[in-house]
Amino acid sequence: MIRRWLGYVIGCLVAVSCIAGAWGAGAAGKADNSFELLMPLSEKFMGSEQKMIVKHAGPYQSYSSEMQFVQIGQQISQLLGLPVTSDITKETDHLLYKTASQDAANGVEETLLWIGFPDGTSELVVSAQTTQPEGFTVIQSVQQRLADNLASLHIKPQWNVMIQGNASEEYSIDASPLQDWVQKRLEAHKVEQYEDAGSTSVTYYSPRFKEHINNGKQEMNLQVAVHRSSITHQNRITIGIPAITIEY
Repeated sequence: MIRRWLGYVIGCLVAVSCIAGAWGAGAAGKADNSFELLMPLSEKFMGSEQKMIVKHAGPYQSYSSEMQFVQIGQQISQLLGLPVTSDITKETDHLLYKTASQDAANGVEETLLWIGFPDGTSELVVSAQTTQPEGFTVIQSVQQRLADNLASLHIKPQWNVMIQGNASEEYSIDASPLQDWVQKRLEAHKVEQYEDAGSTSVTYYSPRFKEHINNGKQEMNLQVAVHRSSITHQNRITIGIPAITIEY
């Protein structure tokens, strides 16, 4: 299970890194208004239990040895106020430094992943998530703090914002109104669509969002996915700016 999870994380990182070179100039270091634009969508189509995630993922500094890799990971941990560890996961194609903390007061979990590759390059992932009802305000505050911390590392955050939750009762079976709402209210036009047996993922571009990336064909900055449970037959909705980088 751990290997599968790591594989998924690294796969998402590679995918994001391949398109992040064209990250829009509007992806500012400070917290943006992405959550504010997505909240009406989530309130209309999702139930009360929602997961809100904010994430930065991008290249970081190189390292020359395993010891230095651990030391740099510990320094980042201290800066972010996360537990410091000396344990790393070693695989044939990467090193992984991971630490996390859970704030019981505001219900926010923060995670640091630092991945080192055999050629000495690395990828840094800093994320925060919450499922608390009042999470909208809290997660924005955490995002701003993380932006300030990353700025002290000379990193301009490339924010990935996501909201996930089961569809509300009205849309638990039919999710087609969701696409209509996105296209009309967010002025979004469809870039591409992917479907398999249980999921539909639609990629859009909307001028309402400052961020944009290039998927190799054209600009995109919003993804909406609907996954139908084979057990409950209920729809689970995931929305992400500028892309979805979690399992939906």
